[in-house]
Amino acid sequence: MFADLSDVRPDFIYLDGPQPTDAKGNINGLTPGGLVFPCAADSLFYEWGFYPGFQMLVDGRFPNVEFLKKNLKRDYRIKSSALHNNTLFELIR
Repeated sequence: MFADLSDVRPDFIYLDGPQPTDAKGNINGLTPGGLVFPCAADSLFYEWGFYPGFQMLVDGRFPNVEFLKKNLKRDYRIKSSALHNNTLFELIR
């Protein structure tokens, strides 16, 4: 999670990230570079403001996809593409 988030109501989020080994320093005593599968959780804070039709494209990062499937609270259509190595979440309601 990032310390400062913008006050926005996105209709599209593209979730991608650096390699875990690219992260430097520590967050709450954890060293992200030592984690094999870090997950980005910031989108959970924005979920209350998503409008139907909102889309989030997760580029690779399948552990993050599983994390989002378990923790997003609203109804999404989820499509994964092995060919493109990504997953699309689309808010239904």
